[in-house]
Amino acid sequence: ETLLGNYCGNELVVGELPFVGFGDTTMATNDFEVPESGCTVDIWEVLGAMSNDQVWRFTPAVAGSYTVSVNGSTSAGNFHPVAFVVDDCEAAAALEATCYGVDRYEWDPIPITVDLAAGETVFIVVDGHDTLEGVSIWNNVGGYVLTVF
Repeated sequence: ETLLGNYCGNELVVGELPFVGFGDTTMATNDFEVPESGCTVDIWEVLGAMSNDQVWRFTPAVAGSYTVSVNGSTSAGNFHPVAFVVDDCEAAAALEATCYGVDRYEWDPIPITVDLAAGETVFIVVDGHDTLEGVSIWNNVGGYVLTVF
């Protein structure tokens, strides 16, 4: 059985707003990391390069500003999730997508705000913060809560 949200074309779906979704990257695969284009992260960080991840698809019905945030589940232990919003899932897997922003739970918990047209699809990748001063140190996985409003 294929794990929902494990790859492009099999994304989890953001439902009616305000949306609260629960996920877990433990059994997922490692397909994404924060792309350099448009994402403002510290130069020494390559977030998600070694961690399992999940992808969500979001298509708003009306134009507007939308906020995306991620928090580690209380049962996740040492999981430090990172969320980033991109315009193209396949390109994101190849590190070539336009990135609208990064929310680093715990270290820099600033939600992502993105302006979208009605019917415009974006992809939200939830990954693990797995670096320490530029050195990938572990596959950081666990449960999380994704909020979109």
